[in-house]
Amino acid sequence: MGGRVLLAVTLACLSAGFVSAATDKVVCYHGSWSTYRSGNGQFTVSDIDPTLCTHLIYSFVGINTDGTIAILDETLEITKGNLAKFTALKEQNSNLKTLVAIGGWNEGSTKYSTVAASASLRATFIQSALELVQTYNFDGFDLDWEYPAQRGGSTSDVANYATLIKEFREVFDEHGLLLTAAVAAASSSVDLSYDVPSLSNISNANDAAIRGWIERGADPQKLALGLGFYGRSFTLSSSSNTALGAPTSGAGTSGPYTLEAGFLGYNEICEAQLEGGWTTVWDDEQKNPYTYKGDQWIGYDNVESITLKVEYAKSLNLSGVMIWSIETEDARGICGTKYPLLNAINSALGSTSVSNNESDSDEDAADEEEGTADDDTAAEDETSSDDDSVADETADDSASNNDSESASEDTDTSSLCTKAGYVRDPSDCNVFYYCMLVGSSYTPLRQQCSSSLYFDETSQTCNWPNLVSGC
Repeated sequence: MGGRVLLAVTLACLSAGFVSAATDKVVCYHGSWSTYRSGNGQFTVSDIDPTLCTHLIYSFVGINTDGTIAILDETLEITKGNLAKFTALKEQNSNLKTLVAIGGWNEGSTKYSTVAASASLRATFIQSALELVQTYNFDGFDLDWEYPAQRGGSTSDVANYATLIKEFREVFDEHGLLLTAAVAAASSSVDLSYDVPSLSNISNANDAAIRGWIERGADPQKLALGLGFYGRSFTLSSSSNTALGAPTSGAGTSGPYTLEAGFLGYNEICEAQLEGGWTTVWDDEQKNPYTYKGDQWIGYDNVESITLKVEYAKSLNLSGVMIWSIETEDARGICGTKYPLLNAINSALGSTSVSNNESDSDEDAADEEEGTADDDTAAEDETSSDDDSVADETADDSASNNDSESASEDTDTSSLCTKAGYVRDPSDCNVFYYCMLVGSSYTPLRQQCSSSLYFDETSQTCNWPNLVSGC
């Protein structure tokens, strides 16, 4: 139920300087909105241990229709100086690289599609990104367009994305800057959104479906493996059936910090387990644990499974691993030592950069900014990404077992596709199609959500049935 989703957020490192002969990169995303969370869940820039990551990525800024960068939380990023505080972490680790990410799930695809299609808007975008990076002393820029040729995008996005990356690369190489990009996980989405051979020639690309990218022409030394510091939770239909694949009635209960049904940070999971009553099972096929209590079921990663995934990355001679995201780590050591997952990753990689668990103090966090209740809500809604919502189990992810199949014979698809994009099967809410323009007509490619989800035409994702209208 939860194993596949844990590799949904991925990193593509597009600068030649990122490539190395060893598996030694630890690339960590930081979701800035976690500063507005309550209690032990609040996580600020001062809570980051800069010795545990080789690269830190600040998430997110946005894009304007004219191609310029939009600061999504000016009070936090500018007035309270979060961007400057983030890059100042390099003073504690001279080898650390810091980047700023643009996009995320809530930003959508339409604006990026429009900008990528115009040479002048691309130039404006690249120049604006360069100015942001240089102004705040970042070492690079992360492009998190979710996703080309999807969610309101155009089929021309595939070529335009490669052009955008090439032009970004040319400018950023002149200044010795890194360029990274988050890319889709499922092979069906990879085929729709990316020209992998072209990108591999000009970039270091990564996807959770590592072998899929390699098969499409990407160099393993230009790939990093995505790891998730969170779990997916479900409400069981019956508390007496707790096995992997058991029927569910919907999302699991939300946690006290992330406040998202069906999603729990690692810190929320381990704190819940401290209360007792949970049964944890190791699934030897997926090499992952799951845990259950009553009607609540959670699939997640722990120290053991994270270590195995790092060993997997090493076995494929990848450049390293990427983490989404460090604010849901057990940073305070509530469940034991501080940063157990990050320390396990560094240990498996053979890194000597491990956290001094006694060096951090609670007073460090007190110096960070605090927001009002109203500010908290606004910032959380404004900046949360697909990895912080049910939308993580998106059409491209949930359909990974049905990649690019032709339309089912059970449904008459002759009049189903009238334009490019996704459309739900009129007779089966679990099934949907991607309508692709081939010649002068549209061809439907059949895809399918996970068994407990329906395709939501409003959000263009696989969603919980009670949230989907028309089914």
